[in-house]
Amino acid sequence: GFPPAEAARWRYVPPDVATVARCGLTERAGQWFTSLARTGLPSVGRHQYPDGGRVAVPAGTGGRIHGVLEIAWPAPLAPQPPQVVRQVEALAELCAHTLESYTPPREPGQGPRVVPDAVELMDLADGLHDPALVLVPHLDAAGHLADFRIQHVNNRFMDPAGRPRAVVGGALLLEAYPMAAGDSELFQNVERVYATGEPFRARHMNLTALVDQVPLSAVADISVSRHGNAV
Repeated sequence: GFPPAEAARWRYVPPDVATVARCGLTERAGQWFTSLARTGLPSVGRHQYPDGGRVAVPAGTGGRIHGVLEIAWPAPLAPQPPQVVRQVEALAELCAHTLESYTPPREPGQGPRVVPDAVELMDLADGLHDPALVLVPHLDAAGHLADFRIQHVNNRFMDPAGRPRAVVGGALLLEAYPMAAGDSELFQNVERVYATGEPFRARHMNLTALVDQVPLSAVADISVSRHGNAV
């Protein structure tokens, strides 16, 4: 219901700028705000409805977020019953399926958008001087992200347990490294990078691996990024 000029102002938002939609990425259940003015956050239509309520819900499928559904109310928003919350979540899922298959039109003179697939990422990993894994999503029967398949292991990689690279390659991440879901939150960070596309970097991160069922800790610099449908 906003005029085209207002929508055009929000066509692009620089990274790391806190907005209502960006806040919706921090919680899987979304963010429900009674009044936009009380949040102090910028958002589309804030001049038309400064006191209105807002909701921002991640729109994702298969563990990957394709966008955020933001709904604006002209007046302050009272707490909503569970059935309304479920309707909003269902609408966000419908939007996600639409965005999943949507190809945005190219501007005049703009070249085709090339998304590197796992094969290209494997070639990139082999050219690195650092150890690298290429992961692809592993979905359960319901289509939800359950784990990541280790699609490729580059030549620089050394398994903490001393296993050959051929044994690690092809395994599920949590099967090969069950401690990745532990205190280091490595799996959770990989999951978030895959969902949002935002890279993750950490220095001197504590990692734990099981060697003959004995947990051994190590410190490493970690960098995780998404390329196409691979991490």
